[in-house]
Amino acid sequence: MTEVVEGVAIGMVNEDETKCPFDHETPTPPKVDNDLIGVGGTLARKMKNGSSTHLYSKLREDQSPILNPRDIPGHALHKKGSRKPRPVLLNIRKDATSKLYQHAYPVTCAAHHCIPAQESLKRSQLLEFMVKKNDSEDLKDDSFSNGVVWADVGYDVNGVENGVFLPGNYAVGGGRGGMGVWEGDDSNEDDDVEYPDDVGVDVDLNEGAVGAMDGLADGGPIIDGAPSSNRLSGANFQADPNNRKWRYVSLAMKLTRAQFHDRHEPYSNYVLEHLEKIHANYLLLKEKQVDEKNCPDCKEKAKKIKDLGVPTPFGLVARLNGLSASLRGYLSGGRWSDKLYTSDWVLAHVRNRQGGGG
Repeated sequence: MTEVVEGVAIGMVNEDETKCPFDHETPTPPKVDNDLIGVGGTLARKMKNGSSTHLYSKLREDQSPILNPRDIPGHALHKKGSRKPRPVLLNIRKDATSKLYQHAYPVTCAAHHCIPAQESLKRSQLLEFMVKKNDSEDLKDDSFSNGVVWADVGYDVNGVENGVFLPGNYAVGGGRGGMGVWEGDDSNEDDDVEYPDDVGVDVDLNEGAVGAMDGLADGGPIIDGAPSSNRLSGANFQADPNNRKWRYVSLAMKLTRAQFHDRHEPYSNYVLEHLEKIHANYLLLKEKQVDEKNCPDCKEKAKKIKDLGVPTPFGLVARLNGLSASLRGYLSGGRWSDKLYTSDWVLAHVRNRQGGGG
């Protein structure tokens, strides 16, 4: 069960650095690259392999993989052989005494960026402390060439520390491999997301037979006028026990203990605000430590800094990873907030809980 919390305390953001964060160990700029274009499929592979966000070999360490629920034995979404599970069950009848129909649906998770590459990081002024001076850094459909540091920071936005698996309507929507039973607009893509590479299902689209199935049916039967149909109908983002979409979404979130995902502009804007706070902290430190020459190490490099740029704050990658970890704690697990959500379905869930709903 999820806990609804009033505020959101994001660690590694409000704890501003006070000491000079710029590199004092390397006398000349090291050769380091970034990868700042978010690709969902790449993120999924690197989560499975435990590939880090750190691209600077000096700081790179092995990371534990994060597995897709379908690859975790014992999970409700675990794929066993060629048959994919259908863990969401909806019991539907026309009225309180009529024949009961039971429909089963699959759930699929996809890899998502805790710090969205295109919708947050791409828009942040923090890039000036991540991209080498006079270089042009590739971004999706754009580039960035206003860096002030003497080497790339070595951040891979598709690294495992920046990933989380979230459920969506992929398996029941009209996209590639989906059942096509989600009525109306089923768009769940954003600029960072690819459809999962395994969304094909083996479900009879005309299924309407009564019978026990191996899955989760939460709450009483849905009452509507077309119980034999397995279409997922209902108003979007409305928490109503007779709303088929709502029941599917709420069960998918319960099974995965993760937020449902579709478009998430409020989430991306929230993350951007925190990236800008980090940028403001680094900008202030640059003025105090480098420009005003209060840091003796940076003062010794004044000529190189003028020619090459500010020594790169390589600790920034760890700070971004701390932000990702804090965000992941709200996207998956038991603490959700109406300030941090990846779908209006999640907001509906939180407000329903705040109002005393289930």
